[in-house]
Amino acid sequence: MKRLLALVACLAVGCGGKSPQLSQQGQAMVKKFEQQLPQHKTPTFKQLCEEVDKMHDQKKLSDEEYQARHKVCGQAKDGQWDRAAANLKPLSDAVAAKK
Repeated sequence: MKRLLALVACLAVGCGGKSPQLSQQGQAMVKKFEQQLPQHKTPTFKQLCEEVDKMHDQKKLSDEEYQARHKVCGQAKDGQWDRAAANLKPLSDAVAAKK
């Protein structure tokens, strides 16, 4: 039963998906997400979404980076903390691997 639930969760959130390219600004944003996510403050993530939008408008994030980061902050600002954490994990892993 646990395996079935894990499989369903994996399919729902897209396990094994590759993370987008990592610009310096994108890496910094992932670190902000990592710091703020455990606090579960939706106003903070509303601000972070605005920052991601601004970075994308200024061409500091590619479309792929923008989509991945906006998905995390969008879910967090809506209070979907588990989904946001699941979508943040591949980004965090990619940043950690880059070091």
